[in-house]
Amino acid sequence: MATLTKKDLAVHISEEMGFSVRESKRLVDAFFQSVKEFLKEGEDVKIVRFGTFSKIERASKFKEGTKETVGFHPSRWLKGRLNGGKKVLQD
Repeated sequence: MATLTKKDLAVHISEEMGFSVRESKRLVDAFFQSVKEFLKEGEDVKIVRFGTFSKIERASKFKEGTKETVGFHPSRWLKGRLNGGKKVLQD
């Protein structure tokens, strides 16, 4: 299984959009920083046609109390595209 890194994303954006790799890296970093800030504030982050990131509190396995983690729920559109696409979910 291949791993997609932030650098890979920056290079792809650079190639697709004509930005320098440095500018693309700044864009990717700013995007992820924004997502982290919204999640810290308890806000969900919904990306249309991709999915929703949410902060989730779970019971800690080793200590009393809870721990925070991030959950991801893919959109119906993305699920459809990954499963062969449905006519209703096409672009």
